[in-house]
Amino acid sequence: PDLKTMGYPEQVPTLVLNMNHVFVTMEHSHEGGWKVVRRPGADRFFQELQHFYEIVIYSDDVYPVAQDVITKWNLPFWNNVLHRDLCIRKRGHYVKDISKLGRKEEKMILIDWDPVGVERQKENGNLVFFALSN
Repeated sequence: PDLKTMGYPEQVPTLVLNMNHVFVTMEHSHEGGWKVVRRPGADRFFQELQHFYEIVIYSDDVYPVAQDVITKWNLPFWNNVLHRDLCIRKRGHYVKDISKLGRKEEKMILIDWDPVGVERQKENGNLVFFALSN
């Protein structure tokens, strides 16, 4: 969406987060099936950053997986969810192209777990690696 339509001033930076492996992971068990597990501290992370950034989720999942996860999580402050259809597939990876958001690239930060996922805008990309365990 256009910043003017959303009511965001142009000086507010945009934080673009890949959902999987950054702030959630999917776990499967024979008893319970698939389950979304939040990264420890994810709730506080979003509560704090909502005051400083326009938050956009950019997932390499098919539509509407990420949208459903975010909606069920009840995050009141995310602004948009983009899915795999807006990624570029490259050697089994999904490359995000933040230029499609229509924001000034110098005001955008992309956080992803996959180095290939940020290669179109490397200067905006930040990589996060972590493991969730029980």
